[in-house]
Amino acid sequence: MSFTHSINNHLTVPVHPYGVQAQTCLFMPQRIGISELFRNFVAINQPLRMKKLTTIVLMACCSILSIQAQTIKKGEKFFDGNSLYTVQEVRMGSIVYMTTRQDDELTLEKIAGKNGEYKIIPSRQAEDCPIRFAEFGWRVQYVRQNGMNFLAVRKPDGAVMWTMVLTPDNEANCEAQQEALKKANWEDEVSNRLLNTPYLMDIPREQLRLMRNEILARHGYTFKSKDLRDYFSSKWWYKPGTNNATIKLNIIEQTNVELIKSEEAVEPGLHPADVAGDVDESCGIGDDGNSYIE
Repeated sequence: MSFTHSINNHLTVPVHPYGVQAQTCLFMPQRIGISELFRNFVAINQPLRMKKLTTIVLMACCSILSIQAQTIKKGEKFFDGNSLYTVQEVRMGSIVYMTTRQDDELTLEKIAGKNGEYKIIPSRQAEDCPIRFAEFGWRVQYVRQNGMNFLAVRKPDGAVMWTMVLTPDNEANCEAQQEALKKANWEDEVSNRLLNTPYLMDIPREQLRLMRNEILARHGYTFKSKDLRDYFSSKWWYKPGTNNATIKLNIIEQTNVELIKSEEAVEPGLHPADVAGDVDESCGIGDDGNSYIE
């Protein structure tokens, strides 16, 4: 049983027989004014409004942290498989100047309005870009995803051609890790570890093709090329799927695929592992018409 009481001759509010508002169970006198009713409404909805405000503030903080997380900072070190670069200064918040112990210089300029995006620009003393085959103006992306933190130098077509990993280690430790990578079984590394170009430079092109396609084979990619079908069919773990379009690569796998393809595309004779007079120009990219995989 419930009762209603007139409020200023216009509003009626359901009231519990013992003077408790039926809808909110908030104790109040049976006769209240409009101002008191409004104050009670605000009090009741205050937790909801505060929760919404807190959510907005947290989203804004996360956005700010995301921007800061993808900004290169003074003192950070990046190893590219050959040299350890240390950020010496960040001028005007947008010009990143880094050097190696061998006095190589790399200068990047932050691209306005693009989070984590830089481009290579001429350095103070260096006339040429220190990154093999790269040119001034090429884009450099600061990738911080899934626990990976690295710089990815991209060609004009967008493909990664060089990587530089953020590291707390000194040069000696970085070189030791590079030597360990060279001695490791590539089948254990290609899908689980971010590779670098100096490592790939010592690998024959035929093997680069197998490495690149193994990343896809691990996801059950069905190959069109007979030699790749035969090769991976001999692996106990290979289980071809029915729809290649559903394959999703993580950030390490995607970057390694692009990096390997870029090294395969190097002109014959300029890839250090090429043997003079024994370079198969068709061994790398798109030999069955598929420019992405085989």
